[in-house]
Amino acid sequence: MLRLRLTIGAVAWWLFLFYNIERINEPINIASFVYVLAPLSASVLMLLPRFFKRWRLAFWIAITLIIYFVIKVWLGYELFDSSLPLTVTEVACLVITLLLVGQLANVVSDFEETIANLTIRQIGLPPRLYDTVDVEELYREVKRSRRFQHHLALLVVNPKIDPKHIDVSKTLLEIQKTMINRYIKARVAKLLSEELRDCDLVAQHGGGFAIVLPETSGDEAKRIAQLLAKHSKEVLGVELEVGMASFPETALTLGGLLDAATDNLLTTQEESETEQPQEAITEPPEAVTMSTSKS
Repeated sequence: MLRLRLTIGAVAWWLFLFYNIERINEPINIASFVYVLAPLSASVLMLLPRFFKRWRLAFWIAITLIIYFVIKVWLGYELFDSSLPLTVTEVACLVITLLLVGQLANVVSDFEETIANLTIRQIGLPPRLYDTVDVEELYREVKRSRRFQHHLALLVVNPKIDPKHIDVSKTLLEIQKTMINRYIKARVAKLLSEELRDCDLVAQHGGGFAIVLPETSGDEAKRIAQLLAKHSKEVLGVELEVGMASFPETALTLGGLLDAATDNLLTTQEESETEQPQEAITEPPEAVTMSTSKS
């Protein structure tokens, strides 16, 4: 955070100096288009910080200077002779502006990436959260169930994200527009780790998660899905959309189970959207606690 504050302060002071340099030193008369070219070029850096890391920043500075010289010649400004000091000043202003803004863009990008890693990564909480469903462990569980003819279920879980109803800290409010999805997914991931068994497999999938439940029948998976949705609503205030598929009843491969669970999820969404508004469903008087014993 200190690095971010210092960089923002440096950019602010430089821009103040840049746009008042003619008042500070009257002989200097910077071309008007330079005051437009500098923020436009800097805006591109802020919009694409990852693209302009390292040598690409120098590449963009070179392009900006080429544009500067082309416009200056086109408008009939002198570049050398008596105008050489002014040309050097304008080039220096453009280069310094882009270097400072490029540094700010890198700091902001690193800050966002750090926050993302802190919120979505799990530390010491089984079951492990995989970044994708294309991992050997998930395929292996489906193959094992197919080989030994054991039950297996798969859930596709997507949190319903409504930023207005999420209680977040001041720091997260500052980056709510870009980080709220990751924040909610991290909270749901933590809930899944606490509620599911060590042998269950959880992977990020689309906007939510895919959960493989070994040795679990369709009826048991439905009960687990209901408990997860109930606990998420009670503990996090986040509604879950859950689609389910089971082996061997629904499909025989991981891809087939994912497709079936996703289709079931979409069907459930469509049915809920077509229903007329009803009174709130009364929840069971006593919450059933899911087994979370760790082997």
